[in-house]
Amino acid sequence: NNINITERIREIATLKLMGFYSNETGAYVTRENLLLVLMGYAAGIPLGFALHRFVMAQIEMDIVTYDVRIAWPSFFYALGFVLLFSLIVDVIMRGKIEQIDMTESLKSIE
Repeated sequence: NNINITERIREIATLKLMGFYSNETGAYVTRENLLLVLMGYAAGIPLGFALHRFVMAQIEMDIVTYDVRIAWPSFFYALGFVLLFSLIVDVIMRGKIEQIDMTESLKSIE
């Protein structure tokens, strides 16, 4: 989220200069980050499942075998924690969006 805001400081400053309110620019960044979180979750669940299977296969011994099973509520807990953490970070970063100086950001040379 921090990198997203830092890299797009001119774009956010332009939106603020065009008359967008702080809540509107914050919602704009929050929606984008939420979309990125959901795409990461969609890609991460199958990859995490494959990694879990691999790790469980590597630690298998002759005497002990482990059941390679992940309970369905774990997927919902993971999504809930990821969304909660993302929303907390978005709330914290709203302050950074509000502190963007429009004139200085637009004057800077990239």
